[in-house]
Amino acid sequence: RKAMQRLDMELCPGYPGELRSAQVVDILSRFDHAFDSLRSDAEREFIVSELEHSTQDFSRVRWSDKRLLRAFTVVLNLQEKIYFTIDMGDSSTRMSKIVSGVMVATILVSIILWMAGTMPEVGVLQCQTCTPD
Repeated sequence: RKAMQRLDMELCPGYPGELRSAQVVDILSRFDHAFDSLRSDAEREFIVSELEHSTQDFSRVRWSDKRLLRAFTVVLNLQEKIYFTIDMGDSSTRMSKIVSGVMVATILVSIILWMAGTMPEVGVLQCQTCTPD
């Protein structure tokens, strides 16, 4: 969605939320080429023909349509899923947020236990005459 907003501002500043049909087909084509998608030209044209057209200029389509945004999906393998779950800097997914929270909590508990372990009151006495560990 953010990429489409940026393209919208660059390519069609006077028509917010709309792009020319040919531009959308070209964007889909570049996406398919980058991710080795097997989608044909006819399928790209069909996706664009299904979109809501502008009332002012019929050659423009509304890019915020969910059908178009779903066309920009990629099937990830297991390694990529794990990477995006753990290493997402913006924590955009629920699982990413959970993993980040668990990691921070683990670090905090580890530090607290280490600090408590250095306190003489917490040390375990082996015998009455021994000094604490």
